Amino acid sequence: MPSDQFVLTSPFGMRISPFTRAADFHKGLDLSAPTGTPIYAAADGIVSFAGRYPLRESVNWWRFGNVVVINHADRFITIYGHCDGIKIRRGQEVRQGQVVATVGSTGWSTNSHLHYEVRSDLEQPGSYVAIDPRIYILNYQWSNEANLLMRSRTAKDYKDFEPLPPAFVSKGEGPVRSKRHGRRRA
Repeated sequence: MPSDQFVLTSPFGMRISPFTRAADFHKGLDLSAPTGTPIYAAADGIVSFAGRYPLRESVNWWRFGNVVVINHADRFITIYGHCDGIKIRRGQEVRQGQVVATVGSTGWSTNSHLHYEVRSDLEQPGSYVAIDPRIYILNYQWSNEANLLMRSRTAKDYKDFEPLPPAFVSKGEGPVRSKRHGRRRA
């Protein structure tokens, strides 16, 4: 999103959950913006998931409502949650700066915002550890001090985060079927 269209309302790291009122580790950023504001791909990649994750498979991923997940050359995965409208489909190649969705308030959400999360596979293959995503926001200039701090922050020391579902890592190969009804999901 253009930097003049969002307000950082919840940073990466420990916070008090607005729903449970308990301390939890926020693995992304919450960027408040008006409903319908375009969301852009942070880098080239392949859409591995686009839609709503089934509640029966994971409440933690379901609570993001409409979500877009992009695999960037098996090195990074970006997650865009609480989307209003999804503009791409599973398996589609996307380019940096391409509109992939619009800001919304789906799932567990207190207002219209984007939950933006970056997972890195660089340190431990297959792990996809959450890292501070502020360094991956397009068109936003952070101070040198903030950049150094952000590059050192990951969630690897926190044992309570749920790993990515296989559907989020797949690069869009093969259909994802609902176990109950056998219907194809995007």
